Amino acid sequence: MTRDPEAPILLADYDPAWPAAFESERERLAELLGNWLRGSIEHIGSTAVPGLVARPTIDVAAAVASAEAADACVAPLAKRGWEHRGQYGDDPQRRYFVLDRQGPQGTERVAELHLWILPAPGWNRHLAFRDLLRADPALREAYAAEKLRLVVEVAGDRAKYSEGKAPFIERALTRAPARGERP
Repeated sequence: MTRDPEAPILLADYDPAWPAAFESERERLAELLGNWLRGSIEHIGSTAVPGLVARPTIDVAAAVASAEAADACVAPLAKRGWEHRGQYGDDPQRRYFVLDRQGPQGTERVAELHLWILPAPGWNRHLAFRDLLRADPALREAYAAEKLRLVVEVAGDRAKYSEGKAPFIERALTRAPARGERP
């Protein structure tokens, strides 16, 4: 299934059902990927931050120890409806999967899985940014304002939307305490 690439970027108010939706996906993924996982399966992205506006798509992060393990995950995920989109951007340590379902409005993106091959700086950065947003209401409000501004500015261009958020995220991460590899 594919979504319309011209579809607008829709942000929704925080939905308290998002953690339960993540937990449901986490359980299914743990069953599918258990043999390859290195550490926990994490809820990332804006749906993981209470009170934050978000695209209503559950972002999931999981980690494996090798490229071979990442490759081995593709077939079991595909059998459960996850579409492998390959390497995420220019990050060779990150694989990207999407889960779309038919809904009342047509094809809807339900979840996105970011599968990291550890060690991977992106893994730690995503967890650190999520944790900062959860802990700091002022940062969360500023990020929400930035996201709302960008949605208007980029007029549906998802790549520009992601790129536009990067400077805000970088500034926020300079405040994050240093962490070791967190599986």
